[in-house]
Amino acid sequence: MAEVKGVDTIIPANCPDWLGETVEVSQDAIVIGAKIQALWNVLGMSFIPYCSLCIEPLTWHRPNDGDLLLHCPICGRRWVMDNEWLLDLDRRGIKI
Repeated sequence: MAEVKGVDTIIPANCPDWLGETVEVSQDAIVIGAKIQALWNVLGMSFIPYCSLCIEPLTWHRPNDGDLLLHCPICGRRWVMDNEWLLDLDRRGIKI
């Protein structure tokens, strides 16, 4: 059986237009990721999002950072809450 490090399974993105891009993320995507993280943590494994352009672990942001969820410390790409998520928070009176 051949061994492959987990980070070596990331398919690099070859799109220079992504540098500094802001990517909108749905609440569902984060909820699904959190569920995977919880399941893997019970098994002693980690779920760590990486930038597919730089193959670099993303920096997480706390809820008090506005709509910013994650960013890549190398290329500066940012992942933010999508408009539907922001509207839902606004409807529920939650300020970010």
